[in-house]
Amino acid sequence: MSSLKDKRSSRTEVPASAPSERPAEVVIGRFVGLGDDGAPLVDFPGNPAGAPRPALATARYDDVATGGSVALMF
Repeated sequence: MSSLKDKRSSRTEVPASAPSERPAEVVIGRFVGLGDDGAPLVDFPGNPAGAPRPALATARYDDVATGGSVALMF
């Protein structure tokens, strides 16, 4: 007779196609400037890096005032 342990899956990874259990979080951060590669740099409350981070953007930021508020989605 086989045990329950033998029948359990040893897979511990979540499949890449699995839907997220919660919606993306939106945080209000601030635009810090543009990086050398032109990517917008942003900072936000709770930033684990402790320094501005490059962001993927859906808009152009070359005319945005430094320090302006931005909505960030994680």
